[in-house]
Amino acid sequence: MRDNYFKRLWQYNKLLCLAIFLFLTISTLLSKSPYNPYGAVTFSPFYTWDMFSSPYLEHNHTTAYELVADGATIYLPAYSDHKKMFYSYTIGKFDHYAQHGYTDDRYEHYQHKLTRLHLDPAYAKVLSNSRQNILKYPAWLKSYLSRNLGRELKNIKVYKHYIHYDEQGRQKVDSSIKLLDQ
Repeated sequence: MRDNYFKRLWQYNKLLCLAIFLFLTISTLLSKSPYNPYGAVTFSPFYTWDMFSSPYLEHNHTTAYELVADGATIYLPAYSDHKKMFYSYTIGKFDHYAQHGYTDDRYEHYQHKLTRLHLDPAYAKVLSNSRQNILKYPAWLKSYLSRNLGRELKNIKVYKHYIHYDEQGRQKVDSSIKLLDQ
């Protein structure tokens, strides 16, 4: 422990060493201070103390999405296919918006944060999705898949399946709903 990083840094660059210690001290004190006007401002992801504080609950039930293009199921992609990976998480986000009346619930959150930071809350419209943009998603998904599959698609459907796993670990579908039909 004689030759640790901060000792060597102090020998070679005293200004950088002081800046690091100052950052660590101020960010620790501000994040825990009741006088901090911005609440728990996260200065660094390493200082998010409660990042993993809630226990993970393992559920037997989950949801799965099925994408059907021209009658054929397009399976969710492997991690090596980045073009197909992209649309796989957008379907879940569209489902979230559909459950909230096709509105972006982050809009109010952004407005509140911008007001607390003394910035114009009108920027919240830029940071969140409008209802018109959310409703354009099915047409966008169809054109995106057409370009990536290299053929014109006539119809796409997305189904949301509520599934559970039996004792042998096999999927069993409880119910299904059609999320979109374009």
